[in-house]
Order: sequence, then C-alpha cells, then structure tokens
Amino acid sequence: MSIDLTNTPEFRPLTGSRQIEYILWGAVGLFIGLIIFIPGYFQDLNFWSWVLGLFFVAAAFSISINNWNMKHTKIMLFPDEIQHYSKLRNVSIKWKDINRVQVNHGRLGDKIIVSGETGAFFFDSLSEIKVKGDVKEKTGFEKGEEILDTILSQAGFSEMDKKEGSGFYYYSKI
Repeated sequence: MSIDLTNTPEFRPLTGSRQIEYILWGAVGLFIGLIIFIPGYFQDLNFWSWVLGLFFVAAAFSISINNWNMKHTKIMLFPDEIQHYSKLRNVSIKWKDINRVQVNHGRLGDKIIVSGETGAFFFDSLSEIKVKGDVKEKTGFEKGEEILDTILSQAGFSEMDKKEGSGFYYYSKI
C-alpha cells in the first residue's frame, strides 16, 4: 500500500528502551569509582580488567551515539523526491534517480537500503522483540513496509526488476 504524498508525510523511527545504555554507563561509573576511591585498586588491575573496562566504555558510547542519532532521524516523502535526515548525514534522492533498493531480512525485521545517483541511506522496518510471546519492545519505522512500497512505486520498479538472493532481495535498474 503506497502512501499519499500530497501532504509531504514525515516518518520517525520508534526508539527502544534505554535500559541497556543506562546499565553500561553504570558499569563504567562503577569501574571509574573503584579506580578513584579505593586506594591501590588502580595498581592491582590486570590486563583483562582494563580490556573489560574499555569494552564497557566503548559499548556505552556506541549505544548512546546510536540512540542520539535515531532520535533525530526522519524520512520525508515529497512528490518528486525522498529525503532521509539524521544527525550524521542527510540524503536527498529524486524518485527517478533511485537505481537500487535492497531488502535484507534479519531476526529483528528488514533493513531496507536505498541507493541513487546522489547518495544512499538505509532504514529498518518495524520489528518486535518478544519475550515469552509478549511484545516487550518495538523498533524501526512503524510504517516501514508502506514506505518501501511507496519507494518502489515512485521509483518505477516492478516485479520484473526484482532479484532474489539468500536472505535478501533487491530491485535494480542497473
């Protein structure tokens, strides 16, 4: 089902829980607290303790950057182009200039990659994280499948352009 482009729809991804991010930053704080407040602890740390501490810092930083970027991401559909905005990059592609759309299947939904003459971007379709049958969290673009259908129809792709692979399919004009 395609989306009506007359009112320039804007889509934002659902952002997940930040619980893991908080836990990792807590572990980093604990690690730094132990080093600062316990005399001699700093000298007694072995190599693997430092590796674990640096892993927590890198993981917390990476998750924080991703959450910050996702919070500011949006896709806008115009009658003549699609625009993908985020804090890290902005891409604007005319519908006629889109030459490839790839859909990669994953455990947490589909990742859609759109490539054109002026750039490329990706977005995730809606995914649900279930625990014991109950939906605990949703991530990605809630209308991801409708956005994909709109991209395919506006860019002029048909089923004749579809090619299948292992765990993915794509449409290409090349």
